[in-house]
Amino acid sequence: MYFTMKRVTSNPILIITGALLVLKYYPVYKYTDFTYAMMGPLVLLAWMFYLEKEDVKRLLLLGVVLALANLTNTQLVFSSMILLGVVALDRLYSAYLKNREAVERKKFDEIWNLAFPVAKPFIAIFLVTWLLSMAYWYGPFFVERLKMPNDLQIYGWADFSQISVQIAYPISRLVEFYFPAYGATLASPFDLLPQLFSLLLLGGTYLVWTLRNEGVLNRFFFLILVAAMIALFHHLITFNLFHIQLAPERMFNMLILPLVPILVVFASDRLAQSAGKYVAGAGQYIPVIILILVAAPLWLGFQEMQKYNYVINAHSPLPTDMEELRQWINNNTGVYDVFLTDNEDGFMMNAISGRKVVSYRRTHAPTYADMNQRALDEAAILGGNNDSLRAELIGKYNVKYVLWTAWWFTNQIIIDQTGKITSLYDPLEVPARPEYKKYLEENNIPYITHYTYLDPAALKNYPKYWIYVIMPIYNYDKPWVPDFDRRLRLVKEIPQGSQQPMFRIYEINVEAA
Repeated sequence: MYFTMKRVTSNPILIITGALLVLKYYPVYKYTDFTYAMMGPLVLLAWMFYLEKEDVKRLLLLGVVLALANLTNTQLVFSSMILLGVVALDRLYSAYLKNREAVERKKFDEIWNLAFPVAKPFIAIFLVTWLLSMAYWYGPFFVERLKMPNDLQIYGWADFSQISVQIAYPISRLVEFYFPAYGATLASPFDLLPQLFSLLLLGGTYLVWTLRNEGVLNRFFFLILVAAMIALFHHLITFNLFHIQLAPERMFNMLILPLVPILVVFASDRLAQSAGKYVAGAGQYIPVIILILVAAPLWLGFQEMQKYNYVINAHSPLPTDMEELRQWINNNTGVYDVFLTDNEDGFMMNAISGRKVVSYRRTHAPTYADMNQRALDEAAILGGNNDSLRAELIGKYNVKYVLWTAWWFTNQIIIDQTGKITSLYDPLEVPARPEYKKYLEENNIPYITHYTYLDPAALKNYPKYWIYVIMPIYNYDKPWVPDFDRRLRLVKEIPQGSQQPMFRIYEINVEAA
């Protein structure tokens, strides 16, 4: 970001100010935040570097950076391709305006000779990016053939089947972006800082618009805004035509958040220049004031963040029982060994050991994994009455171990003292479809029908479905049927202090009679 800012302003204070904005994500750069803070700005810098001097070396560098970006986040893939397309179309349109008469003659040779030299570098960028991205995308394209049975972009997102949500969703994101403190009370002078930041964002956006035809970089910043708007509103076309949306908010963020420091610095630089014409020394003082106004919320936010339970826990070592579990798994199992456990404990175990599981949190699983079938198959292994199918499924998923935890039952359903189910947490569940009902009933797997969210962390605007909730076997110590239990051998038990067991690990013998 520092090198990006040097291309936007010569004021050293404002260069530091823009670079500081990346610290919004400090100290944890993971998952999507890593893309926002690191890869998004890197893509922007690579584009600027190429546009400053359009030679082969810089073209290849841009292709490599885009390929690396494609390996970090799916939404960055789509947003990067939108930006590439917008820049290419802008160049083609400029060429058309300069050679309109040749195009209007409708001679193919003339049009080709006009368009191909303009499009050639962008085709090359796309090909370099595509080929290098195959390190990840080969499987989804050529093995899975882009089949995405885990449609988390539908059930784990706002319900775009409602046209009101389709319209309100992007508008609310724009309001949230430009007016982050909209509706907030002014309890202290510090509460004015978000409003001042909003003014800088609006001013920077206005300057990007007014300067869009002055210089290649200013034009590029304008095209980023155009691409960001396309990303934010793309679902109005893709969802209504193809029932597909590619996470518009995140795609918008991938493009707009790296642009935020540029918008702020643009506005601050112009403010300093304008004020300096009327007040002596204002050109020097205003950048310092802006730096303080930007740094203060970052510092205050960081201090406040230290009080959050997640941050406090992150600074603490793992509980002794969980650390013992981590060490045993890492020392006694292979990286490709597969465990059978409930969704939440599978998520936990994968986090501390990297080991694979049969079923998992749906919205953290790949879109190419058939999580419905995995949930059904896990239920058939644990609670089904078809022992030959059980052996077949154990082999299909190469399951080696079962991880039992003291939370096995409560991780799935919550019951009161009378045994009545009060709520669901993250049970094995599938949409209510005839083929799934047949599978459950043929294998004598207990289930209930319920109208709720597929994602346990759902927000109110997420879609609801009729689903089959698979009931865990009501046995605290061994929540599975006897036919499965006879295949298990206890290999590790970890107590909670000196009390009841917290974890048990069983090895599976698929050949057990």
